[in-house]
Amino acid sequence: MKTKILIVSVLMAVLAMIAGGCSGKKSSPGEAFKGYAMCLAEKNYEGYVDGVDIKTEGVSEEKVKEARNTLIGLLSLSAGEIDKKGGLKNVEVLEETIHEGDTTATVKVKYVYGDASTKEEKVEMVKCGNDWKMKNAK
Repeated sequence: MKTKILIVSVLMAVLAMIAGGCSGKKSSPGEAFKGYAMCLAEKNYEGYVDGVDIKTEGVSEEKVKEARNTLIGLLSLSAGEIDKKGGLKNVEVLEETIHEGDTTATVKVKYVYGDASTKEEKVEMVKCGNDWKMKNAK
């Protein structure tokens, strides 16, 4: 009986963490991008690609999978350039602008590399349900 209670307690705790993690996805565009960028820093390319708004309407699952794999491959190839700079150490959100209609945003970010070099860029974000994702270039 104690074992069943322990198992149920652990399952409840896990479900609470999962629910809490999902609610965190309703973050701001800047927070969302920073999370995706940190996946890149950790060489979690699949996690980064999860943050890209890949258009799937009218596209076969095979084509979507192919597009994801292509993006993951390109990211892994470009990892050498980031490694030459000592890796990606931090991403700072400098500015966040949510546009009219609250479905698109622009996030200005600064990448900080291990060799202390930096790079700034603007990233277009789009709201997908409750989540903010990076706008896929056409």
